[in-house]
Amino acid sequence: MNKLLLTLTIVLTGACISIADDTEKDLKKLAGTWEPVSTTEDGKDKSADELKGEKVVIDEKGNWEVFKDGNSLLKGSVKLDPSKKPKAADWSVEGADIVAKGIYELDGDKFKHCFSLMERPTEFGSKEGSGITNIVFKKAKK
Repeated sequence: MNKLLLTLTIVLTGACISIADDTEKDLKKLAGTWEPVSTTEDGKDKSADELKGEKVVIDEKGNWEVFKDGNSLLKGSVKLDPSKKPKAADWSVEGADIVAKGIYELDGDKFKHCFSLMERPTEFGSKEGSGITNIVFKKAKK
């Protein structure tokens, strides 16, 4: 019995370390400045003019801040769970009791982020009446 418990403990510890490593890797990939390529909120696309001047800055610890024309609009922190399919992210807003439940995908200099203040989306996209926001970002050039 003790052997089984020890084996289970080792396996679970290894799984937790692996998830922590994957989280750290994704946070490093997310670190930087991101500009929206497209945004769909509740099924409605934002125009290029609306997106102009927007950016999100994320650090390796998961702290983020949204800017529009150089002015800070929102900031907070993110907790990633790359073990989920699709990968999950909980975005907390500083000074508010709000958590946006989301999913994300990283592919080089492209970052897809889909979230809702209600239920976590299960796929990327936003339909009218869904309360879901879907954003595609590109990493800003330095």
